[in-house]
Formats: sequence, C-alpha cells, structure tokens
Amino acid sequence: MTTPVIDTHAHIVPPDMYKLLRKNGAHYSVTFTGDENRPVVQLAGSDYVRPLPMFLTNVDHRIETMDRQGVDMQILSGWVDFSA
Repeated sequence: MTTPVIDTHAHIVPPDMYKLLRKNGAHYSVTFTGDENRPVVQLAGSDYVRPLPMFLTNVDHRIETMDRQGVDMQILSGWVDFSA
C-alpha cells in the first residue's frame, strides 16, 4: 500500500468565480485592471493591488502540475486576497 501524497497548502480561484468577477466585479466590490492574461485585482476600500496568478483558475493546469510533482490530492482554500 502506497501512502498518498497530500498538498495541504493550495489556493484556488474557481474558474466560474473568476468569470463572474470579471463580468460583474463592481457588484462584488472587485476592480480588475491589467488584461486577460495578467489581471490585477483591487478590493473596495483597500489600497492593496495584486496580480491574480492565473494558474489558480485553471483546473487542468493544476492537475498536470500535481501529476508532474507526484501529488495525489490537494486541500484547497480560497485565494487569500478574495478571503479578506
């Protein structure tokens, strides 16, 4: 029996959430600048501006990376900037 490799520190921005925020960000107090490939995020009431790492929105990329690294499972949590 092989012990599974579990990544206990992995962040995600669900693809559907990203699409919704790009379309209706103002409704959720999120402002995007930059472009589709390198979006920059700012939350209302904050001076903090941060690039959104697009790999956090790509499930296929995540699984390919896990396979390459020998990771069997990830425990996912929201991207810290959207958890504020």
